[in-house]
Amino acid sequence: MSSESDLNKRIATIRPELRGGTCVFVTVSPGGANSLGLGAVMSFP
Repeated sequence: MSSESDLNKRIATIRPELRGGTCVFVTVSPGGANSLGLGAVMSFP
């Protein structure tokens, strides 16, 4: 797979797919998700 550095081209070619279930966006302190028994689909440092 080649990498694309032009953000506009990258956004134009993505094909998002809806995941089943309930999804929420939350912010927790480092390690906070583990103590709550949660799993991340994506995380950003």
